[in-house]
Amino acid sequence: SRTGNKIVGAIVPVIFVIVLIYLYLTEKLGLNIWGAIIFGIIGLLFLLGQWDSAQKDKKKKMEKELDKMEGKDLN
Repeated sequence: SRTGNKIVGAIVPVIFVIVLIYLYLTEKLGLNIWGAIIFGIIGLLFLLGQWDSAQKDKKKKMEKELDKMEGKDLN
C-alpha cells in the first residue's frame, strides 16, 4: 500500500474477503453468519487503517524528500 498505485492496496482486502467467505462456506470458521460479518467488518477496518497509515507515511516521506531537494536548490 506504499506504492504509487492505490489499487495495489486493494489486493489484500479482496483476498481477505474471499478467504473469509470460503472459510464460512466450508464451515471451518466456526461462526454463524452475523459473527462472520462482524469479523469481516473488523478485519476490513483494520486493513483500511493500515492502508491509510501507509499512505500518510508515503506522503510525509515524499514531502520530506521534496524539502531536501528544495534546500539543496537554494544553496
